[in-house]
Amino acid sequence: MWFLQSDTRPETTQTQINWMEAMASLSQDGFERPEQARPLDWPQDHAAHPSARSEAWLISAHLQGPEGTPVNVQFSMTRIGLVPPGSHADTAPSIWELRDIYRAHLIATDGTQGIAEERFGRGLSGQAGFDDALQQLHFDNWTLTFPDDSPTDSWQFTATADDFAVTLDLQPGKTPISPEGSDAPFRGYAFTRLDVTGTFDMAGVGQPVTGTAWFEHAWGELPLPGAGPVFSDRLLLHLDNGDDLSVIVSQRSDGRGAPTVDAALIAADGSPRPLGGEMSQVSFPRLWQGAQIEWPVVWAIKLDDALELQVTAVSDTQEHAFTPLIWSGLVHAEGQLDGRPVRGTGILQLSGERQP
Repeated sequence: MWFLQSDTRPETTQTQINWMEAMASLSQDGFERPEQARPLDWPQDHAAHPSARSEAWLISAHLQGPEGTPVNVQFSMTRIGLVPPGSHADTAPSIWELRDIYRAHLIATDGTQGIAEERFGRGLSGQAGFDDALQQLHFDNWTLTFPDDSPTDSWQFTATADDFAVTLDLQPGKTPISPEGSDAPFRGYAFTRLDVTGTFDMAGVGQPVTGTAWFEHAWGELPLPGAGPVFSDRLLLHLDNGDDLSVIVSQRSDGRGAPTVDAALIAADGSPRPLGGEMSQVSFPRLWQGAQIEWPVVWAIKLDDALELQVTAVSDTQEHAFTPLIWSGLVHAEGQLDGRPVRGTGILQLSGERQP
């Protein structure tokens, strides 16, 4: 069920995509493939894994203000390892030595206004990375702090940017899940449902917020944005019956071939239920024209004769000039699961690597 993928002009976007791919190409040999047999360990595995070539953390939160206003907060951070640990064991590394590149993005909207910001930085200078003493993932003033007992105690996310500030307390609502027996070249886990309370301040107007979030962390040899012949779109939904849904639709960036669908339903007790395969269908009844790309902002999903959903963007205009360009924002869903009506709210992430 993995994984990650954010108003610009075409020439700028192409330069950003090439730059991201160029950074990944600088990575030296010597990084390790994660051991699938090793049990995951919290809070230890929240931290960075420098022996892995690449790594990513993701929070997607859909919230409500006091008047029912929809609020969207998304944070992701990607590490690209350039020099594996032990390459210069005879000398102490300088804080300015380029060993890792970090990319982070923050999206926050409250229905009428919002921010979307992307940052790049290096690890050893202290600008970005994971502080083991504090158990804190950080990029400047964007921080995610983990407790000693991650599956039960609350986490805290804080971020400021210009005239925006947010503080969220996240309480795990389900046990974490992880792929078992996978031969994928990476490892990871997901807390698919965290209960959220906090404050959201935009342009000096603060409000309390409540809602639900999804968290993922993976490391190894991850597919990076802007690199490779295949791109993936991702849907993360929290359903009103207590289930959580992940759907990944992958396609060739040149438009050839049929899309593949990989989906999983996580029940209220935390048990995963794979969906998809030959019986799965995902179509796109409506497209919205962005700066360069027509984005599929409405999805019609049928999975294994068990789940049928219509997924609709809360707002069409959720395009962001990141590296590469993406559409990422709030969606509502309505349909049937095992013959019973179901509704949901979540995040849809559309990749800008598709052909315009």
